[in-house]
Amino acid sequence: MAEAAIESEPARPRRPFLSPLNQRRLQNFKANRRGYWSLW
Repeated sequence: MAEAAIESEPARPRRPFLSPLNQRRLQNFKANRRGYWSLW
């Protein structure tokens, strides 16, 4: 059963970790130093 999962893994298309919208949100968040520093 584990072997089948390993074989089927490369078949699905690779997707970026974040959607383009969320990538933009993260970029804006990092650019906003006040918001970025509030995490620490």
